[in-house]
Amino acid sequence: MKEVGFLCGVLAVLGVYAASAMQLDFGSASQPGTGFFPVLLCAAGAILALVCLVPAARDAVRESRRRPRTEGAGPGPGRSRMTLKLDSPPVRVTAFCVLSAVYILLLDRLGYVVSTALLAIGLLRMMAVRWMLAVVVGVASSVALWALLGRWLNVLLPRGVLGF
Repeated sequence: MKEVGFLCGVLAVLGVYAASAMQLDFGSASQPGTGFFPVLLCAAGAILALVCLVPAARDAVRESRRRPRTEGAGPGPGRSRMTLKLDSPPVRVTAFCVLSAVYILLLDRLGYVVSTALLAIGLLRMMAVRWMLAVVVGVASSVALWALLGRWLNVLLPRGVLGF
């Protein structure tokens, strides 16, 4: 049953992600805009979540039919029904989806370099990388990607508060 709830949460986050991505220029397959890949990523994530949701929901229904219902049964005093560790996979996937949605929301406002640096720092911190190393790697990778994409390959990237 936990899987069903988690997958429904993932679908809800992907819905917010898709709504945010639709605000960006979509473009076409031959000339993708800034919203093309986020929408593509959202669609792929939704398809994968739905593919996982169907068997999980089927298993949850089967298990609920096997278990007898007891009225008033709970976890007992001082115990919670569900414990969720901060380094568990559901929390990490949810954090990744939230970071991606925030990245899309900030991309036009802050620009490619700042938004990508913040995303990289957030992802590195999720992997328990020290703050200083996360900031250095996040900023360096963001600037390197900007130089590669924006300067060398002439990809139009959102300009932001830094002007590039």
